[in-house]
Amino acid sequence: MSPRLWRILVAALVLVQGARCLYNSWRETQTVDEGIHIASGYTFLKTGLYELDTEHPPLARVWFTLPLLAMRADPRLGEESWKHRDMIEHGKQILYRQPKWRAETLLFAARAMVVVLTLALTLAVALWTRARFGPAAGLAAAALVSLDPTLCAHGHYTTTDMAAALASFLALVAFEAALLHGGRARILLAGLATGAAFAVKLSTLFLLPSFLLLALVLRQGWRRSAAALAGACSVGLLAALLSYGPAGWNLKQLPRLDERVAEGGPVNTALRYMGEKWKVPAHPWLVGLGAHFRHQEEGHEAFLLGEIYKGGKWQYFPVAFLVKMPAGALLLFALALPLLLFAPLRSWAVLAIPMAVYWAAAVQSHVNIGVRHLLPVWPLTAALAAGLMAASGRRLYRRAAPVLMAGCCLMAAAESARIFPYDISFFNIAAGGPENGANILLDSNIDWGQSLGELIRWLGDRPRKEVCLCYFGVVPLDYYGFDECGVMPDEEIRRGMVPERRWYAISVTLLQGVYHKREWYGWLRAQTPVARIGYSIYVYDVLPLKMRGKIPQD
Repeated sequence: MSPRLWRILVAALVLVQGARCLYNSWRETQTVDEGIHIASGYTFLKTGLYELDTEHPPLARVWFTLPLLAMRADPRLGEESWKHRDMIEHGKQILYRQPKWRAETLLFAARAMVVVLTLALTLAVALWTRARFGPAAGLAAAALVSLDPTLCAHGHYTTTDMAAALASFLALVAFEAALLHGGRARILLAGLATGAAFAVKLSTLFLLPSFLLLALVLRQGWRRSAAALAGACSVGLLAALLSYGPAGWNLKQLPRLDERVAEGGPVNTALRYMGEKWKVPAHPWLVGLGAHFRHQEEGHEAFLLGEIYKGGKWQYFPVAFLVKMPAGALLLFALALPLLLFAPLRSWAVLAIPMAVYWAAAVQSHVNIGVRHLLPVWPLTAALAAGLMAASGRRLYRRAAPVLMAGCCLMAAAESARIFPYDISFFNIAAGGPENGANILLDSNIDWGQSLGELIRWLGDRPRKEVCLCYFGVVPLDYYGFDECGVMPDEEIRRGMVPERRWYAISVTLLQGVYHKREWYGWLRAQTPVARIGYSIYVYDVLPLKMRGKIPQD
């Protein structure tokens, strides 16, 4: 393959991915977390205060709210939501209560900045994989990343997930270069990339043990290894601390760390000890670290294979990985794993070791709310599978190796085309497709508030007063013409009461009992919906039931 043809094909993949992400950026309604991230980042830009949802660092939030700054959006600092630091309500104020801009325009502008990061990830994976394993591997890896529905879905939402995936990948390859070749410039670059990762999301701390293991496995001598480790980690931590700007610079004015970090868990105990015994100030990055691990200790409501629980199950993320990655990509990964025996360790250690570290952390997580928390392993998986097959596939599969790799990529592309434009609701064919997705995973895996706009288009000219919307989202319903309405619970149905409205639209996360009580909606689950909007919102026409006067039970 000529270099020119390779560049053309990769550029085509990037253009398709960009168009796909931008189309969904405009088409989809705000998801649950986006308003929080936007409010946190934009108020930080306007005031220098970082006080809304401090569990996450600010870098990604600042990045995707830069357009709001250029558009001179009103930060709504006079609202009660800002005075009381209500992150959800203030997100509504910034997006939906602007004097000059509509929420859709502001949201699209912020999402476009995330799309830039997504395309950068695709290019980074393609270029690095080509340099390491050859042009065929680089093209295949670019195809797997650019066409993956999960990456395309979370690659246009204003959250920290895609930024974490990009920064982690760049940090790993930069650290490997510093470790193998040395040099102050490479160490500094690795440190800055690591700092970007630490300033985006605290789950990227998996880089620290990954760096240590890479240094031990690649064996570049203790001097070079120590220099790379110390340089990358110290510069990275310093950059993360500095990313808070004035909010973290005036250390003398900050309270002690133990005054801002809650009790619970070994990490928080250590942080509180540092504050109490060593008088360490409560820098917001350290406070966020405490909040992050406090969240892990407390757990979160979750759904897996029909079971609702709070806390963690080790099976959650393995199941999410197996059902949310295209079957073609999974097949290529499975075919590539035996090739680890033939490929030199130095070629794949930077991919496989961080994957193992991240998986070890993921299976212990108590926050099981979405495959998006696995995004850092997605590009590593694509690069490893494509690289091993291209470089060593003939050792095991002979002449069939390039055919197998091309076939797997085409299979993944077919699945990707089938789900478009409902990327967030993707489940592979082995899992039964998106039609079966709600029986496996919920929340941000399929239903995150993104389908409200499509529901409105489906309703057309049907009067809103005949629609009862039970919505898993945080947008102001009056902005879209809906009033407050609660779905009649089973208990009232059993007493002979009849639903007042004809159309009942309910988010499947709530229908299945996550965040609401499952027993409330048994009478709705007993019926067949007339529409599944984006596989996310189920619509029921209860007029025939009202006329019969008897409602079947679940």
